[in-house]
Amino acid sequence: MIHFLNYIWNFAGKGTEIYYYDFGKDIGEIVKKVELDIKRSGKKVKIIGFKKAGDIAPYKYRWRVDLKIL
Repeated sequence: MIHFLNYIWNFAGKGTEIYYYDFGKDIGEIVKKVELDIKRSGKKVKIIGFKKAGDIAPYKYRWRVDLKIL
């Protein structure tokens, strides 16, 4: 699956905060996707938080992952 994180690394500079939204059952699967993209980017990025941002169906939620480029 290709999403905007694959492209944002070229444009975001040091100190940029990124608020990434995705859908899934639990935050673990979302964080794994984000960590994989961070690893591929070669940038120093810290996950500064995450939060449930709503639900779209039974047992399927919208999640927000807060990132900061170091």
